[in-house]
Amino acid sequence: MCRFNGRLGVLSLLTSALFTAGCDRPTSEPAVPPPRSASTARSLAGLDRDIRVLLAADIPSCEIKVPGLFDLVDADRRDILYQDAGVPQLTIQFGPGAIAFPELDRVFEVEAVEIVPHSPEPMAVSFEDQRASYAGALTVYRYGENTGGLVNIVDVEDYLVSVVISEVPASFHPEALRVQAVVSRTYAWYQKRMAPPNRRWDLMATESSQMYTGIPWGDGGRQAMEAVRDTSGVVCTWNSPHGERIFCSYFSSTCGGHTQAAGPVKNESSIPPLSGIARCDYCADSRWFSWGPVRTSKKVVTERLRQKYPRFQKLGRIEDIQVVDQTVQGRPVRLRLLDAKKRAIELEAENLRLTVDPTGRELRSTFCTIRSQAGYFVFSEGRGFGHGLGLCQYGADGMARAGANAAYILRYYYPQSRLKRAY
Repeated sequence: MCRFNGRLGVLSLLTSALFTAGCDRPTSEPAVPPPRSASTARSLAGLDRDIRVLLAADIPSCEIKVPGLFDLVDADRRDILYQDAGVPQLTIQFGPGAIAFPELDRVFEVEAVEIVPHSPEPMAVSFEDQRASYAGALTVYRYGENTGGLVNIVDVEDYLVSVVISEVPASFHPEALRVQAVVSRTYAWYQKRMAPPNRRWDLMATESSQMYTGIPWGDGGRQAMEAVRDTSGVVCTWNSPHGERIFCSYFSSTCGGHTQAAGPVKNESSIPPLSGIARCDYCADSRWFSWGPVRTSKKVVTERLRQKYPRFQKLGRIEDIQVVDQTVQGRPVRLRLLDAKKRAIELEAENLRLTVDPTGRELRSTFCTIRSQAGYFVFSEGRGFGHGLGLCQYGADGMARAGANAAYILRYYYPQSRLKRAY
């Protein structure tokens, strides 16, 4: 593994406010939480730094403990519904056409209510079997006839501390943590800009977007805070035909030796930073660099495909899987699935992987060989963990340990990208 000379320094780069989207479509002691900054975020040249994170949807109720007083606000009309409330525990129940707050003896016939605490202390939230604490404010909204959704409205810098420590191990090199902070900030801003206008959230709190577990952060929280602070406001951009833009900064755990282009996987136009040209010799120490074999019955594969894609109802049991398109390195990109009568449907390899194994923890990547046996498909010679787009997280850690700084690593995995301070 080569060594790297020179320290460019992330924070020495030019600054610019660049929030126009541009992907051409697509155990240490817990750290002390930072002070809540959402109340001052909009004072930065009118910039709204709040990120709306979907914590739960389709739940019948939830419980929230708010330290001190709080206000209830109609999230759509911005009318104050209840002012200076203060109860030890706030229960929210969702019913037909209304949201009920039993402890306050109030029922509001509105679509959504924002809970705005007077104190910067985090709020404790419980729903179903999950419990966590969150900074900022919370919005509860009607989801179904008798269910609702829960959204955390939090300053992006506070949000990122939780994301960094949730996405990568605390043992990662500090430069790799800085890389993750910049990548996750860029991803969050891109998703904020691309969110449909009628949607109540920008990102989900799961791996479908970025892992976000609230606070306290536990092991590595202090290191994550430092990584976010050291890169405050810095995002990745590229020189698009329409000017400098942020982009959808995809990342995954372990690329298995080479990244792949995002365009064919995400059915969108390719751009230079997501061209998938990065050879990665730096993630070989990841425990997920090699995996398999994994055997999955053809019956299960067929059932799961039919559940997710109704067009597979037209086929019998899937008996064969053929590679239609693959990368130069041999990673399947598009597959042809055939039944016994040779009737076929094509599907992206990544979609097949996450349909057969929605957790993505057994079929860890599409970088594998697929063989048909009697009654089973065997996924063998597997390499990597995740989709292999953009940043390789374990590769970033390996490069950092070899002497590369965050700026170099980001340019390596996102070719022709630049770093700019957005605020």
